Amino acid sequence: MGKIAVAMSGGVDSSVAAALLQAQGHDVVGVTLQQWPRNDSEEAARHGGCCSLNAVEDARRVASVLGIPYYCWNLEKDFGERVIEPFHRDYLEGRTPNPCVRCNAFVRFDLMLSRVLDLGFDRLATGHYARVVPALSCIPRWTPRRTSPTCSITSTAIAWRGSSSHWAT
Repeated sequence: MGKIAVAMSGGVDSSVAAALLQAQGHDVVGVTLQQWPRNDSEEAARHGGCCSLNAVEDARRVASVLGIPYYCWNLEKDFGERVIEPFHRDYLEGRTPNPCVRCNAFVRFDLMLSRVLDLGFDRLATGHYARVVPALSCIPRWTPRRTSPTCSITSTAIAWRGSSSHWAT
């Protein structure tokens, strides 16, 4: 079995991915990206979802229950430069940017995947479900369930997933 880093958002999908991979006998390590300032509780309270400090604590608790190592990587500066600043620029220019798409492309499946590879992991798993389609036909299909479009992920990142497991990307 391999050594797998699981991108843990604190949500159900990534928590279940970590538990299933562990149950299959993989060496699982939980990783969360801390992307918002830690020292400003008012600012942190405004940001929910996978980016919040509460999500970091949720992921830490899940890892503890599973008995797996857990790390929180501070990518606050990179997130600001690669996601928030372009979001602000686009918004002020009258566009309707989606910060989740930029985060997936330039933080999660770029910086995080690079770090996972550099640290010698065999795979990076997430709670995302993906279907690989040709780039020209990549149009996010929104469902009633909360969805984060992943169509901007590079073919290299997708190809690296290795496993046919539906939660490993």
